[in-house]
Amino acid sequence: MKKTIFLIIILLVTTMVYSQVDTPFDKNHITDKKQLSEANKNIKAGDKLFAMGKGRYIDALTFYLEANKINPNNADLNYKIGICYLFTTDKQLGLEHLEKAKQLNPQVNYELSYYLGRAYHLNHQFDKAIEYYNEFKNILNPQEFAVRGKEVDKLVKECENGKELIKNPLYLKISNIGSTINSIYPDYAPVISNDEKILFFTSRRASTTGGKRDPIDNKYYEDIFMVTRKDTTWQLSIISELNDKKHDGTIGMYDWGDKTYLYTYKSKHDGDIYESILNNNKITIPEQLPYPINTRFHESSASLSPNGNHLYFISNRPGGMGGNDIWMSQREFNDSWSIPINLSDINTPYDEEGVFMSPSDTNTLYFSSQGHNTIGGFDIFKSTFKDGHWSKPENLGYPINTADDELNLVISYSKQRAYFSSSRQGTYGDQDIFIINLLKGKPLLISDENEYVAKQYQPIKSLDTTKQSFIKKSENLKNEIAQKKNNNDINPCQPINWSDTIFFDFDDFNLDPIDIGKLDSLYNFLNKNSNAITLISTHTDNIGSDEYNKLLSEKRAQSIINYLIKRGIDRSRFYYMGYGYENSLGDNNTKEGRQLNRRAEFKIINVF
Repeated sequence: MKKTIFLIIILLVTTMVYSQVDTPFDKNHITDKKQLSEANKNIKAGDKLFAMGKGRYIDALTFYLEANKINPNNADLNYKIGICYLFTTDKQLGLEHLEKAKQLNPQVNYELSYYLGRAYHLNHQFDKAIEYYNEFKNILNPQEFAVRGKEVDKLVKECENGKELIKNPLYLKISNIGSTINSIYPDYAPVISNDEKILFFTSRRASTTGGKRDPIDNKYYEDIFMVTRKDTTWQLSIISELNDKKHDGTIGMYDWGDKTYLYTYKSKHDGDIYESILNNNKITIPEQLPYPINTRFHESSASLSPNGNHLYFISNRPGGMGGNDIWMSQREFNDSWSIPINLSDINTPYDEEGVFMSPSDTNTLYFSSQGHNTIGGFDIFKSTFKDGHWSKPENLGYPINTADDELNLVISYSKQRAYFSSSRQGTYGDQDIFIINLLKGKPLLISDENEYVAKQYQPIKSLDTTKQSFIKKSENLKNEIAQKKNNNDINPCQPINWSDTIFFDFDDFNLDPIDIGKLDSLYNFLNKNSNAITLISTHTDNIGSDEYNKLLSEKRAQSIINYLIKRGIDRSRFYYMGYGYENSLGDNNTKEGRQLNRRAEFKIINVF
């Protein structure tokens, strides 16, 4: 009879003691002349790219990693590799290399504690991040403190915000829109047609018109791409009418009257807003919006109200609260635009971006901001207009928002989906476009079970972040199960039950950001314990046939294994069993019980 694998909390308290020392790249330490020459060549090439700024960090990383193969114990190289990884999807690797740099030489660079703070911050280890931020702040001289002190204080505040928001996570499924649209380059700013069959987005990939890089950040210039959907398949194309050799970006798409308007951004005059008309997949040449929308200052990111009477947009023109602010202009009787007003109830001394008004709600505005109670970078907020004022902006919560940048939220006309861009873990290499599904009665909760069981699928009225009671009950059940597990000391002769259980949505085997965070903890343990073997057991609820659920449970195991292999753990260190609904923990007659049964559990053997 098969044994059921259950959850046990394991605390890894053993400190690993290493014997590595900071090893320079010279002939006294690397005796192979060819290897030494190749390593120094790669470091020189990497340093040249590194000096160009974060837009070329990913290119510098390629050269640095080649040098690191020859000598993995150089503090300065690990420091630079760590920084580069912080600007990729593999931020955990950034943390590991920065910690190794500190171990090899705590004085490798005076900014080491700052970047360790960033690494822990981006990995949502907020207490450690605060510790390193404060350490960095304390070593600044008065001149440096005057420049960097406020920056560090803000980062500490973001960590405090993160600690609070992550206490009450939203149990939802956020999905990467896929490799047809997303690439290893930045892909962002999605805008969607009412029927969701056409999507425009902005990308800074190598195929950009002209193939040149912006000298300011050394990333490729922006281009606008269009994808059309047939059934579940997207087809990608570039629209030459919209792009030139400089920056071209998507802003919004709206039906007003008998026309569909596409709003775009061009970098002329420091950034202006343009308008095109879309008809039968054909689009007109963009026309610049007049003054007072566009000025000699920077304008971008616009949203038209559902009735077409108000245009909300971003500008850094004088008279604002800080950098980029949200402004609003009203359409006049002759189709001209009024002098814009600053939305001072919403704007902060920091930047606001990605403004959006739902196509069926004239009172709720969504936007991204570096201010308010952001967890880090840009977070997505909403505000409601009532009694002549905009309400205090509400952070949409974790895991919609993370310590990375979240921008450009748009909600479909059906209100069943929302699209946004993020630099979170799980991208193809840089900023990617993600989807949230929205169901009635469970705002921002993803579970097709509601449709399958209740045969009811209706749009919600607005984007709400209230947690539902059945999820709270489910979480209580998870906690009760965890508390009942044995927490004895590790016995090298016995298998170890790993502490983190992964829970899946109905009929799904994809991993969300919460799952990734749990697997990263397992990865850290496996990476430090090379003899450890992982046994994975995966389970389902009882909806569907026995054969189908066995297959689904195996797919859940494969998703976990594939992620850990991608992180660098060898395939031979994993064994799995998909049980289907054979070993249920909860009552399959209740939603709580079914949620509890859709899980993956882990055992570790041969630790020593």
